[in-house]
Formats: sequence, structure tokens, C-alpha cells
Amino acid sequence: MSDANLQDAFQDWEKLSSDKDKWYEYESRLKVVLDDLAAQREAELRAQEALEKGLEEGREKGRIEGREEGREEGRNSIVKQMLQKGVSDETVADLTGVPLEEIEAIKRQL
Repeated sequence: MSDANLQDAFQDWEKLSSDKDKWYEYESRLKVVLDDLAAQREAELRAQEALEKGLEEGREKGRIEGREEGREEGRNSIVKQMLQKGVSDETVADLTGVPLEEIEAIKRQL
């Protein structure tokens, strides 16, 4: 910045400082600008929090679904082993709680 520009800036500042109405306008405008920036930042923070919350909920849902799939795979593995050892469908259903229709479907896959 050149000395002339700096001098002009100081002169403008002195004019602004000496006129109470101009100073009030400046302060009012500054408040509006700062309020807008604060509102924008608040919106960004809320959006980030919502995103993080959504991601965490999605991860938790994935964990729950993964556990359920694991249990089902384990249960199906036990059913297959029991069927391969010659245990009757009704006994497998009784011991595992798996419906006969599912046992028959698993049996067809063997």
C-alpha cells in the first residue's frame, strides 16, 4: 500500500470518527455484517453436526445389521450341520427355533 493510500485511509477514518451519525451508521453496518457471519458459521456448524450424527446413526445401523446377519449365518450353519448329521427337520426346528420352511430351503441348498 502506498503512503498516499494510507494517508487517504487515515483521513477517511478521522472524518468518520468525528461525525457521530456516520460513526453510528458504520457501527450498525458492522454489527449487521458480523451478525450475518455468525449466523452463517452457526448454520455451518449445525450442518456439520447433523452430518456427523447421520453418519454415526448409519454406522450403528450397519453394526446392528451386521450382527443380525452374523447370527443368521451362524444359525444356518448349525442347521446345515444338524441336517448333514441326519437330524430330522422337526427336531432341528424345535432345537434352533428356525421355521420348517427355512429348514427346507436350507436343505435344498445342501
